[in-house]
Parts: sequence; structure tokens; C-alpha cells
Amino acid sequence: MDTVKKILNECKARGIEIRADGPHLRCKPRSLLDDNLSDAIRRNKEAILQMLDPDVLHKRIYNQIQEFNRLGISLMDFPEATRHRAFEIEQRITEVVNSGDVASFDQCLTEWRRCFH
Repeated sequence: MDTVKKILNECKARGIEIRADGPHLRCKPRSLLDDNLSDAIRRNKEAILQMLDPDVLHKRIYNQIQEFNRLGISLMDFPEATRHRAFEIEQRITEVVNSGDVASFDQCLTEWRRCFH
């Protein structure tokens, strides 16, 4: 999983959009890919496809909510400013899930969790 995150972060740093298109990966612009990054994407294609799957991202959110429920953490127990911040982050999470931006998703999910600790 760390290798996939490194590949996705490298693509993002280079300005390369990588997305799943059925069983294929699409990278734009291809001109920014070098041989090393192309090879890494090919070698890790299945793991990247899985990571970009919106169902996988939704399951990670669901699992976090289940963990909060298990711990008895409730959004309404926090100040209005915290609730508002969490809501703003949830909106960003929706945007990044829809765009397939896994690196930003991980960042947003971590930021969202921090609202409640």
C-alpha cells in the first residue's frame, strides 16, 4: 500500500492525473511520465486500481465512523466551530473521492479524524 501511495503522490507532484477507467489506468498528460514511473505504475496496476476504487474509499470512511461509534464519539458533543470544520472537510472528501485523488483523500481523512480527538 505504501508503494501505491508513493506512486500516486509522485504523479500528483508532477501534475499527472491518474484515474481508473474500468480495468485500465489513464494518466494525463502522459508526456510527464518517465520510464521509471511508467514501469512502477505497470507493476502496481492492480493495487492502484483498487486504491482508486471509490467503494474502497467509502469503506475506509465507513470503518472510521464505526470506530467513532465504538468509542462513543458523537459529532454533537463538539463545539459548533469543530462541527463546522468537520463538515467542510467532509465536503472536500466528497470532492476528492469523486476525482479519485487518493493522496488528498488520505490527507482529508486524517484531518477529519483530528477534529474528534
